[in-house]
Amino acid sequence: MLNGVPVQSEAVPPVGWAEVSVDLYSIAPGHTFCVEIEQTGDDRSLLGASFEVRRRRVWNLGEGPSKAPHAPVHVVIPVFNRLHFTRSCITDLKSQTYAPLHIIVADGGSTDGTVAAIRTDFPDVTVLTTDTELWWTGSMQMGIAYVLESNTGTDGYVLMLNNDTELVGDYVEQLVMASREFDAAVCGLIVDSRDPDRILDAGEYVDWQNYAFPVKNSIDAGDRFVGDVDVLPGRGSLVPLHMIRAAGNVDAELLPHYLADYEFFTRLKRAGFRLGVCCETKILAHVEETGIMPSGGRSSLRQLWREAFSRRSMNNVRDHWRFVNRHAPDKLRGWIKRRLARRVFFDFALRSQLRPIFLPLLWIVRLPGRIMMIARGQWYKLRGLQSAIDRHGWDVLCFPGEFPAFLRGPSYLLLAPGPISEEMVLLAGLDSGKLVSDGTLRRLQCGDWFAFQKVMFGNHPQARKLARLRRMAWNPFRKISNTLAWRRARASIGGPS
Repeated sequence: MLNGVPVQSEAVPPVGWAEVSVDLYSIAPGHTFCVEIEQTGDDRSLLGASFEVRRRRVWNLGEGPSKAPHAPVHVVIPVFNRLHFTRSCITDLKSQTYAPLHIIVADGGSTDGTVAAIRTDFPDVTVLTTDTELWWTGSMQMGIAYVLESNTGTDGYVLMLNNDTELVGDYVEQLVMASREFDAAVCGLIVDSRDPDRILDAGEYVDWQNYAFPVKNSIDAGDRFVGDVDVLPGRGSLVPLHMIRAAGNVDAELLPHYLADYEFFTRLKRAGFRLGVCCETKILAHVEETGIMPSGGRSSLRQLWREAFSRRSMNNVRDHWRFVNRHAPDKLRGWIKRRLARRVFFDFALRSQLRPIFLPLLWIVRLPGRIMMIARGQWYKLRGLQSAIDRHGWDVLCFPGEFPAFLRGPSYLLLAPGPISEEMVLLAGLDSGKLVSDGTLRRLQCGDWFAFQKVMFGNHPQARKLARLRRMAWNPFRKISNTLAWRRARASIGGPS
């Protein structure tokens, strides 16, 4: 309705969602537009119905998506060899629905003819080169610095993009609209290029308490934007230029390769800027092209050295140390550093050929602590036994689990009554059902086996018969055979051993 007058009507089904598109650009400023859900006839299926506004876009008055000039997007692609990926990436960019796009290839010292090939095949692409070999951060820093120097204003965006990715046609357009709507640096959903329905990354977080980087890999139906993330990845993230001017460029001196994107976006967030993931578009990642992945289990010293110290390793301890130094909370910084050092030591000591040497030494070092821990546990158990004796008196003998481990075996064998079979109850002239009802016996996991709840029978009318049953259950030889028979019966029905 416009100013109270119906201008458009749509029929909706009694169940499910109905999608209706409305063009608001033709409505002049000062007019009132509203949406109503109306029940027709006697149909009551829409009682309690509601509507949800999706794909909401906001522009200034008088400015629409067709008339507003597009802010330029400067795409910075750091490359080192892998010419086939770079060609494919540029081709995807040239098929984007958004314009203008300025493509900048920041070459970090390729030796496969990348620079000459890109300049020949794509003359409108800016190619930056250097005399020294650069890693990801150095190349990205060079590209962003070029954008900042050639654009003195704050309008526009930088799209940080790795060449081993594939873009859907509206990727840049969706990111720009999401960035404008939510005033944020944004990335799309990262999916596996081999299985585009598999979400790899719908938001990344930093867990300082455990020093971990959990990744959200699913979204709910209807999700448009994930706005609680801590960091964004360097492959496919769009950052408004004014944010970069405020927070600074990526830091190649601190982190030449891995973690540089996390460090950069951590700075952005701490400067007060919002980060988020646009769920309405996706970028396909060739995850098989990632650098050195952490391995598990036994490994060689050489492989472990590469995992711990190679610049291409995600577990490079030097990079993690620097990242922690700059951004970890003060109260956790020392603990995280010690954890990093322990991880490296134990990897080399226990996952390599050095394991036969270090494992016995580790046992010796840990033995006093283990002894103290066991002793402390038994001391607490003794205190618990004293409390159980105060509550139950002699009846505590019916509950061997109340005893500390070092007393449990002897007390059970010498003092406690063992399992009682139905046959033993009948032999003593008793009724198991009545004894369970009055609390003298309790059923074990098997229906034909019982245990005493008490060993002192007081004024029980069957006290003499119960005393006989107690002697039968206490007999060490019968106790051992009954215990074994009860365990077999319990195992046969799938009970815990």
